[in-house]
Amino acid sequence: MAAQIEKNATNDEEISVVVKIADREVRQWMNEHGDKMGQILGNFIVDIYKANQIIKG
Repeated sequence: MAAQIEKNATNDEEISVVVKIADREVRQWMNEHGDKMGQILGNFIVDIYKANQIIKG
């Protein structure tokens, strides 16, 4: 998976992941807001990365 992520990042700075959601209502909500999910998750991942860097010191 890491190799695939690196390949995607190198080619077009886009990373694809598979997200499995068991809750039907959550899946429906995601389908309705799918156009925004990439940006929402992208921002979330950046925030997690920054928090991790702060914790590492």
